[in-house]
Amino acid sequence: MTTTDTRSAIASTGYRLRLPGPTEVPERVRQAMARVMVNHRGPECRTAIGEAEEMIRPILGTTNHVLFFASSGPASWRPRSSTWPDRAAGSS
Repeated sequence: MTTTDTRSAIASTGYRLRLPGPTEVPERVRQAMARVMVNHRGPECRTAIGEAEEMIRPILGTTNHVLFFASSGPASWRPRSSTWPDRAAGSS
């Protein structure tokens, strides 16, 4: 298939995601991507996080609050590691 044939094939089949691409994007995914995003500081997000917390408590075996970190794994360790005792200073 030539470059021109490839371009024609892509153009005739409709929308394609270009990364890592080209990848066909199903219509249901395109429709989901077209929806308005939930504000991460809004009441809808608070409600969703509250529901997620209620569902995950039994899985974690706790009745305490669960803290969600919206970051990478190492970023979630930083607050904890900053409270660890400094062994070099002789703390235990």
